[in-house]
Amino acid sequence: MFSNLVKYFKINSNDSDSKRKQIVFNYILFCFLIIALCMGILYFFFELYNFLVDDDAFFTIPIASLIILVTISFIFIINNYISHKIAIDFFLVIFVFLIIFTDTPYELLNGRSIVYFIIPIIIGSIFFKPKYEIFITILIIGIIALLSLINSIMPNIPTIFIYLLIGGLMAFSSNSIQNAIINTKRAYDRIDLYKDIFSHDISNIIQIIKSSTQILPLMMEKNENKNEIISIIENLDEQTERATRLISNIRKLSQLEEKISLKKIDALPFLNASIEYIKNSHHNKTVKINLDVQVEQVYIEGNELISDIFENLLNNAIFHNKKHELFIDIKIIEEIKNKIHYYKFQFIDNGIGIRDDLKEKIFLRTTENITHHLGFGLGLSLIKNIIELFKGNIWVKNRIKNDYTKGSNFILIFPKKKE
Repeated sequence: MFSNLVKYFKINSNDSDSKRKQIVFNYILFCFLIIALCMGILYFFFELYNFLVDDDAFFTIPIASLIILVTISFIFIINNYISHKIAIDFFLVIFVFLIIFTDTPYELLNGRSIVYFIIPIIIGSIFFKPKYEIFITILIIGIIALLSLINSIMPNIPTIFIYLLIGGLMAFSSNSIQNAIINTKRAYDRIDLYKDIFSHDISNIIQIIKSSTQILPLMMEKNENKNEIISIIENLDEQTERATRLISNIRKLSQLEEKISLKKIDALPFLNASIEYIKNSHHNKTVKINLDVQVEQVYIEGNELISDIFENLLNNAIFHNKKHELFIDIKIIEEIKNKIHYYKFQFIDNGIGIRDDLKEKIFLRTTENITHHLGFGLGLSLIKNIIELFKGNIWVKNRIKNDYTKGSNFILIFPKKKE
């Protein structure tokens, strides 16, 4: 039973921001739960030893504690099984109502209860964006002003001023904390990515090279078939090229963490140059690349990294194709979606294809064994990051519907940059 409860309070490194907030709110609810329990127990203890002057307190305080326990349990269920946003909103509304109706108007506006209004402001700073934090602060000040008008009591002006100050500080700190959390998570993911690369990809390359260098001298001593020796040498060359490409991709991926300038570019010249480069790089294979362009220019917001997108896709289409005759059809059209003009690229090949359950996972470097099993390595993760930097998107479909073995169709879209 204890292990089942732990999952509601355990934060993992790969949890999303939404999941983290859900768990943090569980801690807050747990704290209020403890307070309600302690309150009920203490009042019961005081009554037993005649510390309570008011006899009604013996009944009202335990009942209030029970109501709080039931309410917190209900909010806990909403938080973990429905929506943490709804749970937080519901909690804040209930909390404000409790403040309003559990004290006299005078004490509420000028005394001890007014301090409790700081609590929803603090909680809001943890879970909401700065603009919502300011809204919560103004809303609470509005409630105080309305109560003062209804009861003809002048509110504590210095306290209201302090609320405004606290609200502004909380909004500022909320923004800073959220940015710090995002940057920390990015740094952690980057470290995890590099660790993954060096523990798997580089390690695999070194192992293949080591095995080849051990076999090669033995084959040369025994005067083995020259074709086999040439094949091993070509394999060594391929692995060194793979290592070079991997290091280059790591460098480019690290650049994406920095602020890169974007400009208006025509993607067509970059595509044509990439096609020529790929043809020259694979002269030992019969590769037919067909280009079908329905527009004269393809102006998008980007930079020179667009070449890496095209070269990665073309290289993947060739490397993952066991057929004697390879073809890659590239189609470019202009589309309008939600009144926004896009350029749509399709890279269609007749390779081994990608299973449906892996079509999304191949773009996620953090998915264990997926990229290694398919051999895509860092490439697709890199180009997805670049495409998103260009405000575009990428996904993959089957070349032939319902039959992934006939090849893949990588689809890219980029917003059109006005001429």
